[in-house]
Amino acid sequence: MDLLFHPVEWIQITPRYSNAVVAAVLPRLAEAAIKLGSEIPVPSDPSQVARFSVVPHRGKVEGGLVLTNGWYWGFQEGHVFYFERPGTFFTLQDPGAIPRYYGPVRMSRVEMVELARGTIRKLGVALEDVLAEQEPVVEQARGIGTNVVPRFQVRWRDPRGGDAAVLEINAQDKRVESLRFVGRRTLYRPPPAVTVQPGRLPPESPLQKLNEAGGVNPAYALRLIPLVLEAIGDWSGRLGWSLALPLTTNHVERFYVSDQGGWPHAEVTLTNGWFFRFRNSGLTQASSPRSFFESDRLPFRFRDYVGQWKLTEDQAIERARQALARLDFPAGFLHTAEAPRVVRPEEIAGLPTIPRLQLEWAWPNREERSQWIQVEVDAERGTVESIMVDDTRLWGKPPLIDVPIADPSLRRN
Repeated sequence: MDLLFHPVEWIQITPRYSNAVVAAVLPRLAEAAIKLGSEIPVPSDPSQVARFSVVPHRGKVEGGLVLTNGWYWGFQEGHVFYFERPGTFFTLQDPGAIPRYYGPVRMSRVEMVELARGTIRKLGVALEDVLAEQEPVVEQARGIGTNVVPRFQVRWRDPRGGDAAVLEINAQDKRVESLRFVGRRTLYRPPPAVTVQPGRLPPESPLQKLNEAGGVNPAYALRLIPLVLEAIGDWSGRLGWSLALPLTTNHVERFYVSDQGGWPHAEVTLTNGWFFRFRNSGLTQASSPRSFFESDRLPFRFRDYVGQWKLTEDQAIERARQALARLDFPAGFLHTAEAPRVVRPEEIAGLPTIPRLQLEWAWPNREERSQWIQVEVDAERGTVESIMVDDTRLWGKPPLIDVPIADPSLRRN
């Protein structure tokens, strides 16, 4: 079990540490460049790096590199997620430079899509991991008047919103100008080792104040764990979820807790993929490994969600109300009598059906909500896959634990 009782720790980026991160990341970039083919210059020496921005968080070996040849590479979560040649069109800032890009289109749509997919494969990435086995959106850059810009974007949309993969295709020279993967957990790999420790922030740094805020006393965290597991077991029993009960720390993959000004905010991921959020003295959220709208923490693949609509919207709303009624809230506490706001997966032409609904109640309204409820229903299976209930009346009521929540090792004003 990973036990984390401190928020993200900001660090001091020293030249020595930055150089060590560059040295650690370059072999991964060189490996990707070699896979892409002989026309891609291989970044293999620190002298080739003109500028490097490092993510200033402890444990994060991530950043963006601009090379002396004008290429840009992005690295995060152990993998290359971005590259860009000099002179890409879709990042152009000067409209006056557009005429430089005029030219003939020498590729068909089919050829551009296959070039994009082939580039993804060269990187060793399975098409399904970036949703590229599905039909893409292909859009041409706009020219001026009758002039043609032979640049295209091939984009694979994510039905949860946004893009999964985007490539710029030069249809005149028949090559890929840039590639970007967007937040794909399926691509995460262990980060490369960095042999140099980052510097400590000076006490007067505003970021050091953030480091000092939110840290939790380890003794408090250890006493909190059984309370959280008991609450998870209670929800599971009431809702009929097939979790192994009673839960123990052997079932926990990750337990994170922070101090929110005297009360705990905890997040628990079980080894079977279930996720829970505990705030103040009780659970506020539970999400199954099959949840769609809360699935960014899990690998996402279309085949896990495709299906047929077997519940109507009204039936799904009733299923959500029934689940909420089984939770241990006082009569009249939950405001679900009004019709909820209904969110569906983004409809993308050519993509299969995902029969999911997220139902949301906000009381008294969305702008000034004191209570916020979200329930996701699988409209094929008829199952509730995620529940979230948060209410200001539950805030500021920490559990009774006989040690302070604040970490005594951290300096506090």
